[in-house]
Amino acid sequence: MNSPPSRIRSWGVLVRLPNLFTVPGDAVAGYVLAGAAGAPAWWPLGLACGSGLFLYTAGLLLNDLFDIETDRTERPGRPLPSGAVSLKGAAFAGGLCLVLGNLCACAASPLAGLISVGLAALILLYNMGVKRVAVVGEAMLGGCRVLNFSLGAAAVGGGRGVDVLAVAGVFLYIFSVSLIARHEIESIPSRPLRWAPATVLLATMVVVLGRRGLDNQSLWWVLEGLLWGGLAVTAATLPALAMGTATAGEETQGAHLVPSCVGRLLRAYILFQAFLVVSAGTSHAAVIALILAALYVPAVVVGKWFYGS
Repeated sequence: MNSPPSRIRSWGVLVRLPNLFTVPGDAVAGYVLAGAAGAPAWWPLGLACGSGLFLYTAGLLLNDLFDIETDRTERPGRPLPSGAVSLKGAAFAGGLCLVLGNLCACAASPLAGLISVGLAALILLYNMGVKRVAVVGEAMLGGCRVLNFSLGAAAVGGGRGVDVLAVAGVFLYIFSVSLIARHEIESIPSRPLRWAPATVLLATMVVVLGRRGLDNQSLWWVLEGLLWGGLAVTAATLPALAMGTATAGEETQGAHLVPSCVGRLLRAYILFQAFLVVSAGTSHAAVIALILAALYVPAVVVGKWFYGS
């Protein structure tokens, strides 16, 4: 019989605890970029964030439930194949999170409710088999993050809608990180793929900053954007350097680096979200970006104990 601390740790492993800190920033960035120029309406924003967290957690639980037979062979130490967490318990928690995620979104706004239903459907399709199709599965994960981002935009009410440039950056970043994660039990990914996330961040930063002029009103905003964007690119570069330490003759050792590197890349995504918030150039953007970026610290701390992949 597992002790309570052991059971808690097993659930933390199952839901990839460090990754949960990367989820609220999608809705926050979507909310701010959709036109929330004044003080945020905390209730609908909180509901959108809660919806994203519940649905993300459901996706992780369903992922391991559908992969149970594969994990019994390839990853027998995972919580479900090892018996640390019961299949019934994980199934109940996953179903409950799906329901709560949709309820939170519907309470935020009718449009957010529709988006959450689409997100839940995408999560189910992914876990029911699409994830095994190379590239398509990774594209669906990028789509899930885009819909999570859209939950925040839908919670504004009467705003400008989803920012297309931000959506493109979100999709391409998660897509590239997911491609790297596919190598977690194989070998280190190719050099171009290792550098793809940092390249996406840099390209997004250049395009987003380039759409604003450098007049006196926007100069401070540009400096803030450079700060958060630079931190995000730097944080996304470190995993590529870490994986680069494994030589061609050490592919097995290199494969062991992939899960921790994926976790680092996802934590870098928090800083990218802060950059997107600052890019709105509103009076509250800088404060919101600071609050959001603060999630990077607990994510790093928790990431020392749990892998993100």
